[in-house]
Amino acid sequence: MMTNGLRSLFLAVLFTTSLMSCAVAPSSAEPREESGNFATPVASDRFATGWMDSTYSDSGGEDVDIRIYYPAQNEGEGKAMDCAWAPYPWVVFHGDNGEEHDAYSWIGEGLARAGYVVVTLGEERDGDEEYRAASDHAELIAKMGYINQTGDVQHSPPGSQGCIDMGHWGVAGHGEGAGVAT
Repeated sequence: MMTNGLRSLFLAVLFTTSLMSCAVAPSSAEPREESGNFATPVASDRFATGWMDSTYSDSGGEDVDIRIYYPAQNEGEGKAMDCAWAPYPWVVFHGDNGEEHDAYSWIGEGLARAGYVVVTLGEERDGDEEYRAASDHAELIAKMGYINQTGDVQHSPPGSQGCIDMGHWGVAGHGEGAGVAT
């Protein structure tokens, strides 16, 4: 089991290495043709923000509370998704240890206004459970794929079927959630 100091050092080295490899990779890689399914960029406040609370089952079979923010036709909880500019890329945002899934509304709402679907979740792992993050992400990707395919009204925003770009997603976080995201 790592001590907090060792874990912090490990995460700092991992972050620095990742940052350095990002700076080198674009200069040495061939340009890649981007898929044509992206719409023209929009203003950062183009959309109203809808949100809803849901759950997904993690790799251990436990339900995890999540909040989904999305571009909406009207502002508010449970409002219909605005699919006029879809499909939308999506982002998973892990909160800091002990933070609730709804504590990061500022980032969820901000990105949804700019045309992203954002899933926020609180980070409640113990330090020795972070290895499960990759398996849990696979479960969350499956949940988002299910929402995209079915538009299941009990577990997804109204009108969301076919509006999530499953090929373009990212992971971010704050505090220990940033460690999980890496």
